[in-house]
Amino acid sequence: MKEPHCYTSTIISSVLNQSELLPAYVSVVQRLHGESFAITKDDFRTLLADPKEIVAFVLVGNQLVATAQASLLWTPPDLQAYINNVVTHADFGGRGFGSLVMQTLEQAIKTQWGKNGDRAVKLLLSNSPEKNNGGFYDQLGWTNRGPASPHPTVMWIKTI
Repeated sequence: MKEPHCYTSTIISSVLNQSELLPAYVSVVQRLHGESFAITKDDFRTLLADPKEIVAFVLVGNQLVATAQASLLWTPPDLQAYINNVVTHADFGGRGFGSLVMQTLEQAIKTQWGKNGDRAVKLLLSNSPEKNNGGFYDQLGWTNRGPASPHPTVMWIKTI
């Protein structure tokens, strides 16, 4: 197998054009959100160009094998980033690509938003216990703030 290569939204277009990347991205993210997941070319272009969004990609050759996204939240005095759409292609699970995409994303957050580590950025992530992948996040240094933790947190959601 070819070596994996990691990219972020700021440089991915120099490797793959967006018309090649978009169908691969949709296919991989559908594994997480189901077949109904779709994103238009314009919305994808906007996502990749938005300075308050970072999307990390792991490619093996020209095949997208993992992706993850961070959205910048500023709640003075803190910077926070909400991590979402963390997913690995079904054919490439269990090979370390999920860890690799998360490491790539975290490094990009430190560099772009954390001023190369001079400013702390608190990372937030929600995850369904039904996915049974909490060990993945534990291994990456995340702390569970669920009902059993000493500092439980509940995420409230409302669509408007």
